[in-house]
Amino acid sequence: MVIPADWAWKTLGDVTSLIPGGVYGEEFPRTQLIGMPVATTAHIEMSDRWNSKEMNIRYFSKEHVQTYAPQFGDLIVVKSSGSAASIQSGKLGFVDQNRAGKFIFSNFLMLLRPLNICPKFLYFYVSSNNVKRLIPTLVEASTYPNIRIPEYLEVQICVPPLKEQEVIAEALSDADAAIESLDALIAKKRDVKQATMQQLLTGRTRLPGFTADWKEVRLGEHAAFFKGNGLSKSQLIDDGSQLCVHYGELFTHYGPVIETVTSKCVAFEGSFKSLAGDVLMPGSDVTPRGLATASAIKFSDVVLGGDIIVIRTKPTSLYGPFLSNFIRMSKGRVLRLVKGSTVYHIHAKDLADLEVLMPPLKEQEAIAEALTVMDDELETLNEQVSKLRMVKEGMMQDLLTGKVRLV
Repeated sequence: MVIPADWAWKTLGDVTSLIPGGVYGEEFPRTQLIGMPVATTAHIEMSDRWNSKEMNIRYFSKEHVQTYAPQFGDLIVVKSSGSAASIQSGKLGFVDQNRAGKFIFSNFLMLLRPLNICPKFLYFYVSSNNVKRLIPTLVEASTYPNIRIPEYLEVQICVPPLKEQEVIAEALSDADAAIESLDALIAKKRDVKQATMQQLLTGRTRLPGFTADWKEVRLGEHAAFFKGNGLSKSQLIDDGSQLCVHYGELFTHYGPVIETVTSKCVAFEGSFKSLAGDVLMPGSDVTPRGLATASAIKFSDVVLGGDIIVIRTKPTSLYGPFLSNFIRMSKGRVLRLVKGSTVYHIHAKDLADLEVLMPPLKEQEAIAEALTVMDDELETLNEQVSKLRMVKEGMMQDLLTGKVRLV
């Protein structure tokens, strides 16, 4: 890669002092020790940010605290994932003023202390793809994958003059601030939507114009139950002629209402197809809570894959999108119907006994519409934050390589 003439290639070892983690409380009377929270790999998000998990308190000597309590501007790097099944080595967090000196970092982490380099510039560079793509080649395969520190310190970075480092760091920090602000707004609106669901779907709050009594009914009195059939992941193809829903998409892709079907397959004999308004639920999962998921599909003639429970409601009494929201809100009721230990299952015959709070049909439709409006707003905000993240990635690629100059 060609860099500007006034930039220089340096190694991480040139611009940082590395302190390996090591924290186990020392065996002395607590009266001689200092209680400090301990940060672990669990506190570094996959997105290179800190999460809010509470830290456990351990007790250390004053000397230990002085060595292992990070300073402002330090980078905390995941040295070992602690699990072969979840390799997160190389993820990092930036120690800001609020965290400096407030915790000890564990033996699965290590600290990079910047030397003669703008700390925030270094953070953005190390968290960029310029370094991330190298991490798999630096990880020692074992039960607990570890970064090989000598090789990690030899990773090269291109360093502009200090003033330009600071300007780049400021521009990328502004992009981060915009993303974090939008993330906070999404979290707030998600909480509001959850609270609104609790109020509207239990009748504690009524929409204007509705006063009729609600009934508690058995779901089986107002719905019939079917099962999807076939449809492995390998059957999902971009140029398929038939819209379809795969069982796994109910966990990862669809919300309470399926307004757009994205997957396609080739039509096959024995397939089971939807009617508009059907409510789809996964029939099994490795965790029980995943089964309290439901999505109402707005389209007929969509192939529904195996292990999908299809709840076909009576159109004169029960509105599919209302039911899907009610199931998602009523996790406790649904989980009482789950069976299994290693793999958990829910069966149609048990769902028939699910007790549903049911207002008149018109009120069901109005409640579902109000919640859909909130979901659409959340989806729009999520699209905006995804675009912002893409813009930031592009900025990082341009600014951290000198392709675009701000000074």
